[in-house]
Amino acid sequence: MNMSGCRPRRGISGCWSRRGLVWGEACGRNDEENRKKTREAPKKLPLLNVEAPPGFEPGHEGFANLSLNHLGMAPIHRPPNIPISWVVKSDWLGKLQIMLSVVIIAKNEEDRIGLCLQSVGFADECVVLDSGSSDGTVEIAREYGARVIETDWPGHVAQKNRGMSAARGNWILFLDADERLSAEAATEIQAVVTRPARYSGYSFPRLNIWLGRPLRHGRWYPDRKTRLIRRGTAEWTGVDPHDRLAVNGPVQRLKGDIVHVPYRNFGEHWDTVFRYAAIQAEGMKAQNKGAHVWDFTMRPPLHFIDAYLFRVGLLDGLPGLTVAALGSTHTFLKWWHVWRGRNQ
Repeated sequence: MNMSGCRPRRGISGCWSRRGLVWGEACGRNDEENRKKTREAPKKLPLLNVEAPPGFEPGHEGFANLSLNHLGMAPIHRPPNIPISWVVKSDWLGKLQIMLSVVIIAKNEEDRIGLCLQSVGFADECVVLDSGSSDGTVEIAREYGARVIETDWPGHVAQKNRGMSAARGNWILFLDADERLSAEAATEIQAVVTRPARYSGYSFPRLNIWLGRPLRHGRWYPDRKTRLIRRGTAEWTGVDPHDRLAVNGPVQRLKGDIVHVPYRNFGEHWDTVFRYAAIQAEGMKAQNKGAHVWDFTMRPPLHFIDAYLFRVGLLDGLPGLTVAALGSTHTFLKWWHVWRGRNQ
């Protein structure tokens, strides 16, 4: 087991040592020493005796600037980037339990996967399924302490179910490489996975950042997604590329955002509209779904009206207008592909 969890990348953020929090290059110089001490640590670890970070107030039940009253619980008393299992009691044999696994699917994400892994530095293990990256994605993931599985690409649903099987934690959190946890979401997760389980899964609002602009209206927010599940209670379903977690049991809503940066530029978004429409249409045809003329003539304008007017995407300005128009274009292409495939 990776005792250090998903650790911060050398030289980018801080690390914890006997002297407290060490930043930057000082952290990098002590990295090998810290890893050696970690390997030599006893199997049954006591609560860590480290200096608390700013904002952490034990007398006030955790971080003073984050409220978890909506969960009926307080944050755990643990400094950042220390694996959860270090402060959760071990089993009767003294073996540390893997409380939280993070599963990430990736391909050619060297510019984004670092921020994703940084945001889950508190996890006990990170599993990255890489489907043939030709850039530095694999190397960066390993620098952060992730367990990398290099594999083929069977599709979104099959790949995420494959990652679920590879994870060893009692709880499993799913992220894409272009996503990262907000501070509030990270604190909520650390609270719920260390308490007796009341729910089978947890959902999060997803805040999409489109070309540098957060979208808080329209169809792109809250864009709620179930991403944290208790082992053995869920499986990935849906039609590629639109997967979803089917959870057997109650799902609780959390408040912290998952931050999503889906496109690097407009051209990438435009290409994705066409590619995803074709993929989704093939999946619909495989399920023997048909289409009528009204599907590709009426659904697109209805999509635009819903996104831009009814869900007030207009409040996001020009980005809101553009995203609503691109969504309408995707709707047209998807249904047109299905109709053409059935009527050729």
